[in-house]
Amino acid sequence: MASTSMASVSHINPPHADVDHLTSLLIAQLFLDDIDDVTSSRKGKARYDAPPTDEELAFRLQNEFLESAVRELEDYRIAKSLEVALERDFPFISAIAVMEQAAQDDREAARALSEGRPLPPASRYQQMLEDPAFSVPSEPTAAPEEPTTTIDKEQPQTEISVLRVPDGSDQSVVCVQPPSSHLNQNPQTVVKQDRSERAGCTSCGDPIPFGAASLYSQCNHNYCRACVINLVDACTRDESLFPPRCCNTPFPYSSLIRLLTAKLRVTYDSKRLELEVPANHRIYCPSPTCSTFLGSSQKTFETNVMCPNCLSSVCSMCKQSSHIGENCSENAALVEVRTLARREGWQTCPECHAIIELNQGCYHMTCRCRAQFCYVCAVPWKNCTCPQWDEARLIDTAQQRVEQEIAAQPRIRVGGQQVEERVRVMMNNLREHHDCTRHAWRRRNGRAMCEECHHVLADYLLVCWRCSLAACVRCARNRLA
Repeated sequence: MASTSMASVSHINPPHADVDHLTSLLIAQLFLDDIDDVTSSRKGKARYDAPPTDEELAFRLQNEFLESAVRELEDYRIAKSLEVALERDFPFISAIAVMEQAAQDDREAARALSEGRPLPPASRYQQMLEDPAFSVPSEPTAAPEEPTTTIDKEQPQTEISVLRVPDGSDQSVVCVQPPSSHLNQNPQTVVKQDRSERAGCTSCGDPIPFGAASLYSQCNHNYCRACVINLVDACTRDESLFPPRCCNTPFPYSSLIRLLTAKLRVTYDSKRLELEVPANHRIYCPSPTCSTFLGSSQKTFETNVMCPNCLSSVCSMCKQSSHIGENCSENAALVEVRTLARREGWQTCPECHAIIELNQGCYHMTCRCRAQFCYVCAVPWKNCTCPQWDEARLIDTAQQRVEQEIAAQPRIRVGGQQVEERVRVMMNNLREHHDCTRHAWRRRNGRAMCEECHHVLADYLLVCWRCSLAACVRCARNRLA
């Protein structure tokens, strides 16, 4: 029995054996049991005052070594358990820390706003919190029952992480070395892995599975395939969303088209030919039941253009039904609409001639055709001496935005004097940033209405730090930008 145990001790763990710490612990405990059996069977067979034999000394030393190894393995098991727990809870703890710091920064911004001081720039934590890709895990993920050892196949064989340490002795029973912590890995690799695991869609906020088709914009925003399809489909019906873009940067056509369905691809390509033509040069079929796009008046040399669908003819000059042998006359219905616009104080876009009504904000207008002009005189923006805002509309806008802020925080009671002070501060902020074009968005939780599309969102909106404009994610990323 003894000779068998000693032989096993010598060859229990060759230098490159892949033995995890639980197996090593079991081996050590089995050897301790063997030694205990051998020593117990020999008790009472020698004189009490007889010196220990060499074999008994060897067993005693081996027993001490094994007990020390068991203690080290138990310590390692506890340390490994703590490491796994910290690694498992790290996303949750990090998210809570970001939220706490962002809340502190929000309080500082609110204090500055209430005291009439300029708003400080958005902190790094506030920017992280307002990013739709940011999310807080509902609870830490479940830990495995026991930590296990895995071999990274991409790692060189000389650096395989197995639970062992070189002991330097040929008689060692257990060889243990914890695998390198993730903190010792290449920082760039860790960040890359972390980003791939946490990548979320900028539009819907859902995580994008690794390897799934997605669109990565030049402004470092990610879009899942479903949201890309939804955006492209919407832009074929709403010109203000064309071209599909994020943060004022259009998506590359080649990257966009590969994510669309075959049917939507045909629809988008057809609509793109229409929307890329300036609105005042588009020719449509004059038949109300047809209205087919017939091309650009800049690229046709024909006075009368035939519709291939209903065979109606349209004058390429005045965009009305063909009037062969007669001069172009102004559309009677259009004359009535323009008369109504002048009476109501509406303005006409100098580019596409769309009629626009201003109900809040300053006189800086951005039409759906992307033309920018003054609402008072319709001259291109910054090329006139007109006032830049109407004081009554400014007050109305400030009141509406303060009411939105209060409604989004129903648990916070605000008195009448505080409301008046916040309106005054908001007015001063609007005067300073009335011409805000590069919005800096932050997230504001609570039910509210988007000021652009007028949709009511139940959970949150994005609010500009500068002008306090509240918008949904679609308007903030794909319409206003």
